[in-house]
Amino acid sequence: MYYYRSVTPCGHRERGKPQTQVLKPCLIVVVIVVVVVVIVVVVVVVVVVVVAVVVVVVVSIWCTTTDLSRRVDTVKEENLKLKSENLVLGQYIENLMEASAIFQSTVPQTTKKSVVCLHFLHKFRSLYRVFSA
Repeated sequence: MYYYRSVTPCGHRERGKPQTQVLKPCLIVVVIVVVVVVIVVVVVVVVVVVVAVVVVVVVSIWCTTTDLSRRVDTVKEENLKLKSENLVLGQYIENLMEASAIFQSTVPQTTKKSVVCLHFLHKFRSLYRVFSA
């Protein structure tokens, strides 16, 4: 007959016979739980590091896009400024050309578009004669 010496932490009763030192099933469970906890902690740390890297990349991309957006706005403003300056200069040149006798047309008063068309037609005919000969 066996007598029970004590109760193990896992709730098993030990018999009174002497036994060799073998890992008890509850000790194996404790070791497995500790290993699983360590693995979970390592996985959590890796996930936190990956999330931190992703956040850094997202923030750097955000900064880049804001810089590019500012540059685009600056270029748009400069473009509008240059367009308005070109209009002013174009009007100034037209006024100078109208005031100068050199640019006055010998053709009777016609519309500006017809003068330009006649000028290009004349140039085209002279070029056609040169190349067709």
